[in-house]
This record gives sequence, C-alpha cells and structure tokens, in this order.
Amino acid sequence: MNKLLPLPNDYDINEWFVLGSLALVMTLTLALPKRFAKIEIYYIWLFNAFLSLTVDLIIAVPPYDMYDISDNPSMELIDLLTYFLLYPPAGYLAMYAYDLWKPHGYRVLGFVILCALVSWGLEFLAWKTGVFRYKTWRIEYSVLVYIAVYALNVRVLQFARRHSKKEALRVET
Repeated sequence: MNKLLPLPNDYDINEWFVLGSLALVMTLTLALPKRFAKIEIYYIWLFNAFLSLTVDLIIAVPPYDMYDISDNPSMELIDLLTYFLLYPPAGYLAMYAYDLWKPHGYRVLGFVILCALVSWGLEFLAWKTGVFRYKTWRIEYSVLVYIAVYALNVRVLQFARRHSKKEALRVET
C-alpha cells in the first residue's frame, strides 16, 4: 500500500538523531519563559518552516538533486516533522537568544555567524548520522546558507516586532 507520507521502514541512527533533536529543541522551546507576542512566534515559526521546505524542494530534487534527506529520496513523515517541528524551534531559539542579548552593530554579525557555526556543527552531526546524503552538495556550502538564514531571521523578528507593536497600538485605541 502506497502511503502519502510513510513511516520509515527501519528506525536507524538517522531517524533516532532527528527524533532526539526534535525532543531537545521542543523541550528547550517550551521550557523557556515567554519573550514574544504570539504574532512574533508565528512569523518566526512559519518563516523557518517555509524557508527550509522551499530550499530543500528547490535544491534537493531534480534538476539540481544535490542531496537526499534520510534513507529515502521521497518524503517520509519524519521529514515533515523535521520541517515543522525541528527547524522552526531552532530558529525560535536563535531569535530568543538574539532578543535576550540584544546585539547591536557588528555584534549582530557576530551573533549571526555564531548561530551559523552552531547550525553547521549540528548539520555535520546530522550528515554523519545519515540524515543528509550529499550528492553534489558540500557541507562547506551550508555555512554561507546559515549566515543568510539567521540574518533573515533577525529581519523577520524585527518585522514581526514592528507588526505586533502596530497591532497593540490599534487595540489600545
């Protein structure tokens, strides 16, 4: 029987790595005190889910087909969980740290680079456990991608913050 989003046939190290990562980021996300308005959380969450899914749909399938995700080149349920329950909270945690530390000027660049290096290290572990199976992609490319991702996350948070403040003013009047 062909399922739309099948479960993996075997749970090996790559599925356990994803499930463990999911548990870790979701636990951290839910355990932290609230810092953001709901609209800001939605913006961060949806941006990261949309961005990761879109990028993978562009470069991980033909004509580029630079890598496969997990054991199966087709999408499985665990891949969908990665897009909606792993990447968004990772972006949320980074923006939580950004909001907590409030870097300015060149420190924003340092923060973005730090986040990119942490994500690159986590991707390296994911690659070693078989979550990603590179064809023409090289892990070195990911550092630049993560710098762009976290710089965009900062801009999305700033946009969401402006939007939530305008909404708060509209409700007060």
